[in-house]
Amino acid sequence: MKMAGGVKAAEERHARHALIPGWSQPELSAASVVITGVGAVGSEVARLLAQAGGGRLLLWGPDSVEEAKLRRGAH
Repeated sequence: MKMAGGVKAAEERHARHALIPGWSQPELSAASVVITGVGAVGSEVARLLAQAGGGRLLLWGPDSVEEAKLRRGAH
């Protein structure tokens, strides 16, 4: 995956993760994650995984997109 700002910027962005015992940024970057249910909680989990440098994210939800539901999301 190509990161905005280049490899050095990505390394700096995730440098604090290396302080967590057992953390492996390359493993997270190579991981595939399926999130079922992309409502309030699922969308937040997806956002956090993306910001943490997660690899491939597959989002699935049984609901349809409705304008009234869009207001419930984080801004």
